[in-house]
Amino acid sequence: MLATPCLAWPFRPPGPNGLAFVEQGSNAEVAQCVAMVFTARPGDFIDGPELGLPDQTFREGGVSKSELSTAAHRWEPRAALSIGVGELRDLAQTVGVEVASNG
Repeated sequence: MLATPCLAWPFRPPGPNGLAFVEQGSNAEVAQCVAMVFTARPGDFIDGPELGLPDQTFREGGVSKSELSTAAHRWEPRAALSIGVGELRDLAQTVGVEVASNG
């Protein structure tokens, strides 16, 4: 049993073992919080209208490593990030993010 369980994100309907949980404060929980910040758009949440990251899909010059880092540190200060952004080629770009808990 987890010491302090949190619902796993993204939320999924219960399976044969019930709902999915992660340990609060674990690397998995911090990583899912960063993923939520990166996929949420400002205005998505009524209780936190500024939460999220502006859509990077059609950003001139490609994905901004600086914007990713700023959003992650603002909304998930427990995260220690390593972000790699590949070169924009043929309208495609790779982004790699490693997340670990600061604590």
